[in-house]
Parts: sequence; C-alpha cells; structure tokens
Amino acid sequence: MGAAGAELVARATATEAARAVDAARLHRPLNDMSPLRHAIDSVRRDWTDRQRHDCDVVFLADHADGRRYALLYDRTAGHAMTGIWEGLGVAEPWSYWNNTDPPDDVDTTEWELRRRTWDRLLGNDPPAARGLTWRLHPAGPPIVLSRDTIIEHLPAERERAAAVALLLVIDDLLGQGLTAPDALTQALLGRDRVADRTEALLGRIEPINADDLTTAPVSARQDTMGP
Repeated sequence: MGAAGAELVARATATEAARAVDAARLHRPLNDMSPLRHAIDSVRRDWTDRQRHDCDVVFLADHADGRRYALLYDRTAGHAMTGIWEGLGVAEPWSYWNNTDPPDDVDTTEWELRRRTWDRLLGNDPPAARGLTWRLHPAGPPIVLSRDTIIEHLPAERERAAAVALLLVIDDLLGQGLTAPDALTQALLGRDRVADRTEALLGRIEPINADDLTTAPVSARQDTMGP
C-alpha cells in the first residue's frame, strides 16, 4: 500500500472510530467493541466488499440421484483453487457444455447424462438461485495504526455531528415501522431532518483522546461485570 493509500485508510479508520465514540456518548453504542477495533474491522470489511472476489463455489444437491454437485468459478492466479479442489480427491469431473463436443475421454452416453443432470439441477435459473454459494475474497489490507495517527486524522466537529445525526434520524424512522433499508433511504433523502439534528448536536461534540479509542462502550463493559 502506497503513501496515498495509507492516508486514505487512516482517514477512513479515524472517521469510523469517531463515529463509534460519538454514537456511544450521544446516542447508543454501535456494538461492544472498542472504537478502534470497530473502525479497523469496518474499514477492512468495506475494502474487501469492494474487491472482485477470487473464487466462487456453488453447491447443489440432486434429489433425483442423491448426489451432491459443485460449480467452481476460479479467478485466482494460475487457477490455484482448481488445483486445490482437484487435489482433495473428494470429487469427480462432471462438466458439460452445450456448445462443444464431449472430451475424448467421455462417451456420448455419459455426455447426455451430464446434460440431463445440469438441466435438472439448474433449469433456466442462475446457479446461485438454486444452490449454496461459498465465496473467497482477497485478504483485506493490513491496518496498523497508532492511536496518535487516528487522533491526527479525526474529522471536523460538524462531520462528526452529522454522522450521529444520521443515526438518530434512522432510529426515529425505524421506530415508525420502516425497514432498515427504507429508513436509511429516507434519512439520506431527508437532508433537512439530518441538518437540524446536526445543528443541535454541534455544541455536544467533545474531544476524543487516545484512551477513548481503546475503551469499550460503557454499556458493553457493564454487561461483562459481575455483581
């Protein structure tokens, strides 16, 4: 990761850490993790979700013959996952294409059986609609940031207030019976409501120090305390 990438990761991590701290102070904890742990996990997960995944395996069960089948979509370098899959010794090839002749080691009878199998398993649906998909993502970027680095990259007061204001508006909409996706959409479209909440919060945004980043929310710490 170059200097520009490291700067983006630091800013994104600091922004999410500040959101966690402010949410716990002014609304409710986002989860039971420390703000820094939450921020690192969130940034790494977001980075991973944006990358093209390396490999898919779709598992399908055939109730007609009682066997299990799998479709492997391998985009790893040198088709490494295909080699690993074949090396397991737990599966036999059962591929079929309707636009080619059968391979030399497959006779026409078996080729027809393969066609019938995949027609039965998939019909006209995409494989993911019929089976269970396992997906391999590339590893997320290493995120090693000091608390001082996070403090240096914290967002401005107004940006911090706006992040909490959005959470408040979303929770208001959830309380009115909206689903989570609809509440998020309405909150993003209702800029006036978020702006009003932001203005009300500006005077309540407090400084964040290094210890705030590694301290779990009060409610989470109380949950783990004995009598």
